[in-house]
Amino acid sequence: MGILDKLKPQPRWKHSDPAVRLQALADLADPTELAALAAQDPDPNVRAAAIEKIEDAAVLGRVAAGDASQDVRDAAADRLVALAVGGSSQDAVTAAGLVTDVRRASTIAKSSAADPVREAALAKLTDERALGGVARHAKVESTALAAALRLTSQEELLSTVLNSDHRDVALAAFDRVVPASGADVALLESIAARAQQKAVARRAKAMLQEIEDAEHARRAAEAERQKQEASLCAAIEDLASAGDPDRAAAELARLDAAWNALAGADPAAARRFAAGADVARARITK
Repeated sequence: MGILDKLKPQPRWKHSDPAVRLQALADLADPTELAALAAQDPDPNVRAAAIEKIEDAAVLGRVAAGDASQDVRDAAADRLVALAVGGSSQDAVTAAGLVTDVRRASTIAKSSAADPVREAALAKLTDERALGGVARHAKVESTALAAALRLTSQEELLSTVLNSDHRDVALAAFDRVVPASGADVALLESIAARAQQKAVARRAKAMLQEIEDAEHARRAAEAERQKQEASLCAAIEDLASAGDPDRAAAELARLDAAWNALAGADPAAARRFAAGADVARARITK
């Protein structure tokens, strides 16, 4: 270094006093100098202040990953979130990809940032609760749906059914939580009563109505079957007193065919019919 170089005034951002360096930051715009301060300044307050002026995601990522101070690491991570949410360039995508903690990645994924930025943030998430939070509350529906499709936890899926901000996301989660048969009445009743999305509540109520209608139909069919069984049993028993053996034989054959056509006969009724048929056959062949 020459004599003239030694006589040059030292830049204020290199001053030995950290307070002076902090003041100098207000006028400092050179990216290289800012990066040097953020990475190398001995004072964490100076490093944190320099971070607020840095636009280079790679520099911020290195500080967020390796600074000795937790506060400085947090400041760098928060700055990465700000760059990701506030931009649409490749730098914003890079910033999202350098965020490592679940909370900040979730914040980016839930935001209205550019599509590639949200996708990069969502790709960082594996935690079911974080994915569920994005599925329920992401501002952009496509990201919410992508998060919902990655859920495997029934608890998080059900919470998404009940609380999603997006109708189609809640319905997609509903289709995964509720079996096609809709057999779990208690689950459907809970969804019908608690779902924020009216379309989800309507679907649950419609499935409940289908279950109720099917039960009514089953009971009606059961009552009709029992009525037919009683009628056939009474008819077969009447054959015991028939006077014309030929007509009795023909009637027995008709009653046998009608009984065999019944599906799922009651065991007690089947025994009664069989006993009546035995009596009728003995009477006919006497």
